[in-house]
Order: sequence, then structure tokens, then C-alpha cells
Amino acid sequence: MRTPFALIAIVGGMLVYYFSPPSEKIWGANGEPYMVIAGKKPTDASISVRVNYFGRGESCSGWSWNSGSGEVRKGIYNQSFKFEHNFSDDETRYELRVPYQPREPERNCMTQLSNMEVKLTNAIDTAGFANLRINTSGVKYYNNPVNMNIKIEAKDCEPYFSIKYKRWTNGFGCYFFIDGI
Repeated sequence: MRTPFALIAIVGGMLVYYFSPPSEKIWGANGEPYMVIAGKKPTDASISVRVNYFGRGESCSGWSWNSGSGEVRKGIYNQSFKFEHNFSDDETRYELRVPYQPREPERNCMTQLSNMEVKLTNAIDTAGFANLRINTSGVKYYNNPVNMNIKIEAKDCEPYFSIKYKRWTNGFGCYFFIDGI
């Protein structure tokens, strides 16, 4: 007599767990260290940032394959996170909080923040407009570190008009200004 009730309770619990929405992890809400990406945005746009962590070491479980040589490399780890929670109370502004410290997703496998992409989308452009890709800096001329007080703006964002076809195209673009230039 108890078996059918126990079975119903177990199946019911599993269904509730399966169909309940996942809880959103909001980075920086519980005092974790983070960096801030903030600025102005159109009210109809939503903003997100995708961060990628990369690690290498014998303890890392991932691998990569070189199609040219056929070589398989072990001990690589890649992980990507998307953060969409806007901490700004003003709908014309955004504030994203991004973790920056090294992570250890697997035992003895340290990963570091390798790059990120900030993306704005709206009803007209679901692929994203005024995207900003940020990579780790280095010592070569094309990836030197930038001043932390630099101001990057996307201006004059609009769809493209094709003179050749005499119509508006599906493209959309912006002019990027760095410290007003």
C-alpha cells in the first residue's frame, strides 16, 4: 500500500524539479570580486557580455585538434559565460559586472579570463550592434594595454543604404570614437 504513494511522491518531486525554472546566477550580487562595464544605451536595447576563460595544463580535461597536422593536444580548458543582468536602475544606462580572477574549474587546472564581447541587441538588430570585443593585452603594437580612463563611444548608428541597389539593406553599422577621435 505504501509503495504506490512513495512512487507517486518520487515521480511528482522529479517532475517539479525538472519543470521548475533554473535560478539565475548574478555575479557580483553576493560580494564576489568583479570589474564593471558601464555606459549609456538606447532604452529599447538589451546588453550582455560573454566572457571566455582559457586554461592549459596536464590536469585540464579538454583537448584540441589541429586539422592541418592532425595533431591532438590534451590539457586545454575553455569555458564561456554570458552575463545579462543589468545592475543600473536607469533604463538609458547599463552596468555589467564581470568576474576577472583566475578560476579553478577542475582540480589543478587554472584558467584565466582570456577575452570578452559586449553586445547590444534590440528588435531591429537581434545579431547585435555596436559590439565591443575586449582581449587580453600584450606587448606587441596591436595589443598593448589601454589607459583605464579611455572613452569608447559608438555614434551615428544606422542601417546602410545601398546606392547600387537603391534600397535600405539588412546591414547596420556605427562609427567608433576613441577619446573623441
